[in-house]
Amino acid sequence: MENNSFNTENKNNFENDLAIQSKNISAKKNSNKKLIFWIIFILLVFVGLVSVYLVYSLKKVEFKNPSPDPVLSLDGNISFNSKSTKLLDLSGYEQSGAGNSLPIFSQYGNWVLVPKVNGEKGAGVMVLGMKNGIVREFETPYVAVSPNFKELAYAAIVGNEIKIVMESIESGQEEWESSIFDGILSLYFGTETNLLNIIGIQNNKTVWYENGVKKAELDPIKYLTSGVVKMSEDKTKVALVGSKGSDAILIINGEEKVFKGARLINLIGFSADNKLAYLVKYSDVENVAYVDNVEVARNISGEGIMSGSVGLTFDNGMLAKQSYDGQQEYMQVFNESPRVFRKSYYRTFFPSFSLDGKRLAYVVDTMDYFQSGSKSFVVVDEKEQKQYDSVSNVVWGGNDTYAYVAQEIFRDSEDVVEDKFVVIDGIEQYKFGGKSIDVPNIESYQLAVNPVNGKVGYVVCHADVKNEKDPNVSEGVLNLGTVTEIMHHCFVIYDGKAQPEFGLISEKLQFTPDGEHILYLAGEKGDNFGKNGPTKLVMDGKVVNIEGMISGNIYFNSEGNRIGLYVFKNDNTVWWETYGIDEVLKNAKILENKNIENM
Repeated sequence: MENNSFNTENKNNFENDLAIQSKNISAKKNSNKKLIFWIIFILLVFVGLVSVYLVYSLKKVEFKNPSPDPVLSLDGNISFNSKSTKLLDLSGYEQSGAGNSLPIFSQYGNWVLVPKVNGEKGAGVMVLGMKNGIVREFETPYVAVSPNFKELAYAAIVGNEIKIVMESIESGQEEWESSIFDGILSLYFGTETNLLNIIGIQNNKTVWYENGVKKAELDPIKYLTSGVVKMSEDKTKVALVGSKGSDAILIINGEEKVFKGARLINLIGFSADNKLAYLVKYSDVENVAYVDNVEVARNISGEGIMSGSVGLTFDNGMLAKQSYDGQQEYMQVFNESPRVFRKSYYRTFFPSFSLDGKRLAYVVDTMDYFQSGSKSFVVVDEKEQKQYDSVSNVVWGGNDTYAYVAQEIFRDSEDVVEDKFVVIDGIEQYKFGGKSIDVPNIESYQLAVNPVNGKVGYVVCHADVKNEKDPNVSEGVLNLGTVTEIMHHCFVIYDGKAQPEFGLISEKLQFTPDGEHILYLAGEKGDNFGKNGPTKLVMDGKVVNIEGMISGNIYFNSEGNRIGLYVFKNDNTVWWETYGIDEVLKNAKILENKNIENM
């Protein structure tokens, strides 16, 4: 299932929606993390509100049922039936107009959509390359290909409006098109059904069409803060909210649930095992929380709930919220056996659960961060851990192992000195220390715990920065000049052992399904400003011998003994390639591991 959304007001800025988030290697405090959290949350709220008011209409058509037999073998939704498949030749195209836009990859290994500039048109386009050699250009990135590789659907711009077109991939002939509409909330083919789904607003109604048949028609919910549509991580479940008269409606994969007299439904999210958490609000004080359609709590209070926002955390199938007793905050857990942790603190946040959902950890601030003497610490199983100047959210893995990043700050007469390190099951790991401006950084989003064996991996990164002073600035005046060079020096520590040093390292550390290997993407040392990004595959600290730059996720077959990759070659071609894990490790390049004692 491929999920896309479209807004005509933003059609000229679609590449900006795909911008790569820049790596921030400066040390961050808890206050900054909470600020970033709320900024992202507000942006999501805005997108949800805008999408509600998009309008489109759909023409009545007769669909033919898709062929049930796929044209390629699928293994866990990903094609491993060929070792190497050429998807796209980008010769003649210029770089993306946005400069740092991301390509979009099929989850099935048979197509890729890349932002480029067509020199003749002088405009940004999305270039689609498919395994059958067909190359197409689109004005938007909103393209869906059926899992059985039979049909292609896309949003086509007609003047200031849009229509959906579906074509046969084999013949290239148009099979169907919609009437004109102003926007779409979601466009995708069903993972198991191969049926085209369109969700959007038609005649001021939220509508859901499958295979040309209207499955739902709802009034939009005003002031909705969670978004109209949410999709599970494996893209097999889709939830839609709306209303009919005075009732709120929830639809999950076509099944409708009616909540009589409810004001709105906030979609909290799907768990990894596809359970949906949501909050039904009847009034400012009356609400009901559900997990997998089972009621877990009533009349949850709190600032987030009262304002109509979700204000709840859903993690590993468990629902939690930091609550306020009028003076301090405490943590509540909502499931079939609700728990209230009555010990209260100045601030509580970042609740997270063990993989089985039985253990809870969260972060505590003893007072306002900017107050002298403010400390932070982690609470696990209601037991307070050691206090530090700041701590990150807790990450869980196999064997109930938990880990987080901690920071200690020391001040002397001249400099501010700090230590940054990881804490695993309450035990402090190697401390990276120095002046605040020089100390290496460890980001919590690059902290991962192996879900099988509980081994912990994390990225340690610092940068050498060179400035060229402005000759026009008078002596005695602060002269920051121009940054001419930023050289990143990053390496992974896994299971307590340092691996080789590279340039930038990908945000995501991955593990093979059996937990035996750790994988990530790494950039070359000496890549000024990290312009090329992390592009080489590293497995167990060894550089895998694959020609070209790897982009996107690393995929695994169901047995976990093969990987699938999207590779950009030096001749401007893009390939889907698969390799046996034993094969790539046998030929991988062994580098010298980083000596952290010499840092």
